[in-house]
Parts: sequence; C-alpha cells; structure tokens
Amino acid sequence: KKGKEKIEDDAKPPFYDDARPFLMSAFGDNVVVEFATGALAAIIDCCLFHSIDTLKVRAQDSQSLLPWKQLRSASLTNRPLIGMRSLYQGFSTNLFLKVPYMACMFGFHSLNRWALNELFPPESSSSVTSSATAREAASALFVGVEASLLLSPLELIRIQGQNKGKGGLVAASRFAVATIGLKGLLTTGMHACMQREAKYCLGQFAAIGAASQALSEWALRNSPHGLGDGGGGGGSVQVEAFDEAANGSWSCSALSSRLASTLHSNPDLRTACCSVAVGVLCTVVSHPDDVVKTRQQTRLASSSAARAVASLSKWGVANNPYQSYASALRHVVATEGSLALFKGATWRCCVRVPLGLTVINFVHPRIRPHVDAALGNLSS
Repeated sequence: KKGKEKIEDDAKPPFYDDARPFLMSAFGDNVVVEFATGALAAIIDCCLFHSIDTLKVRAQDSQSLLPWKQLRSASLTNRPLIGMRSLYQGFSTNLFLKVPYMACMFGFHSLNRWALNELFPPESSSSVTSSATAREAASALFVGVEASLLLSPLELIRIQGQNKGKGGLVAASRFAVATIGLKGLLTTGMHACMQREAKYCLGQFAAIGAASQALSEWALRNSPHGLGDGGGGGGSVQVEAFDEAANGSWSCSALSSRLASTLHSNPDLRTACCSVAVGVLCTVVSHPDDVVKTRQQTRLASSSAARAVASLSKWGVANNPYQSYASALRHVVATEGSLALFKGATWRCCVRVPLGLTVINFVHPRIRPHVDAALGNLSS
C-alpha cells in the first residue's frame, strides 16, 4: 500500500486528451511534416521486410518461395547469396513504391483530419470524443482509397520483379506497359487494392489508437498505482493483488495486477501489443482482397488479348478470369476453394503486417520531432 497514489474519481489519466483520443500514434496536424515522417518510416520498413513481402506474394500466386533447383545446383558458399538475391528481387521497385505510398498515407491522414474538423466541428464539449473517433475512422477510410490510386500501379510493377523476374523499376515498368498498356497499369487490381487498403488503414489509423487507449485505461485502473476506484476500496484491492504477485502468487488477481502494472509503466509494450493484435485482425479481414489483387497483377493478359476476350464473353471470364475483381474472386473460389483466398496468410497476417505496424508505430513518434525541427518547426 505504500506509495499508493490517490487520484480523484473523475480525474483523467495523465496521457488522456478528450479532443484526441487516439493516443499511441500521436499523428501531427502538419501535412508536410507527416509526409516527410511517413517517407522516412517507409525506408526503414522496406529494408526490414522486403524479403517477407516477396515470400507473401509468391505464396499467394502458388509459386515456389525460393529457387530450389538453382540452390541445389549451387555450391554451399553461394547458396546464401542466391537466396538473398531471390528474396530481394524487386527491392528498388518496392522502395520506390513504399516511400511515396507511406508518405501519402500520413500526409493524406493529416489533411483529411483537418478537412473533417473544418466540415464537422464538434458542437459541444460532450461530443468531442465521439466525433473525434468518427472523424478518425472516416479519415482512415478515405486514406485507403486515396493511397490506392498511387499504390495499385506501383504494386503491379513491383510484382513483375518479385513474381516474374522482370527486373527492377525501369525494366518491370516497361514490361507492364508493353503488356497491358498504360490504362491497364492504372486499373488492373485497383478495386481489390482499394478494398484491402480501406480495411488496413482503418486498423492502422483508427483501431490501433482505440485499442491503445482502452488498454491504457485498463492498465491504469488495475495497476497498484492507477486510478483504482477513486479511493473507495478498489485501490487497496489492487495493491494487495500486486503484493501477492510480487510474492510469487499465481492467482488470477495477482497475475492481472502484475500485467496491468507492466503495461502501465511500458507504453512501448502497449504499442507493440496493440499493433500486433490489430495488425492480425485487419489483415485477416483484408487478405482475400490481397490475394485477388496479386492474382490480377501477376497473371496479366495483353491489351489485344483482353479486347478479344471482351468481344467473346460479356464478363471477360472465358479466357481471362482475372479481368475484374468479381470474376477473379469467383474463379479462385470455384477452381481452388475458398481457402485459396488465404494463401500467403501466414506471411502477411502473422509476420509482415503485425511486425510492420509495430515498427512504424514505434519509429513514427521518434522520427517526427526531428523532422519537425529540420523543417523549421512547421507543425503546431
């Protein structure tokens, strides 16, 4: 009980702000600063996780994860180099994709939030939190659509290097344009990309923040130095439970108090927990969209072939089942079963996105002050 901090019932946690309930990500209001911060975070993310991206898209298209024949015929000393080269195919394209994509995501989110605040200002102090929550979620959905306009053609080019060995940015771009034309480059997989990104951005920009706040408040109320019940007896119970935990007790109350105390004193741990949990959830929901997009952008039909198919089949399914989002979805389910929509899910849902979100949400608030200072303290 010693050291128990007394806090009034109606007091807010020190990190709580009614007007900005999404605490963990601490998104800024200056578009330029957020744009630059997103670009720097993208470089880190791409360097760390490009190899996992490669494994993911190959699994989604039912390809070999590594060039096994080449590896078996190579000497032992050359095998690691061959493996790394294979995993980092298309790296230049992915870097060129990730930097503007993430920069635009953070920039658009800041711009969207400003626009929504101007269009729908809270009418009263009691509505600030709920309206901020709605605006944050709406902004995240808009970001998914806005970012897809840039992301979809860049991912199509990247996939030509990763899945089809068409080289780096320039060579893969030439191949894509020569195969499907400029219009095909801009439209192939766009619908699936928007579906996927809207769900992903809702997780990154809204759900993680909401989960972080909920976890913060739970930890504060259940830790021995938290809010307790405002001095009505619950605080003493929490201290006693913490004492039990400190003495090696394995009771539920003791373990709960120990966990709450750890989370309360470790904001980075809360960041990691929420990023992983929400990352898994939002990628499971959006993974079928990602599979459809990968199939559409890997199995390209030439512009002339697409026109021929369109003249033969109203739906364009006869010879080109991947022409549209709906036909590609139906074709995958009909020919491979519904579980095929979750090919590559281990790499994306359990590794790539949870770890990527954790790194981004860990790096972003640490980079942002330096970017802000470098740009002359532009943000408010």
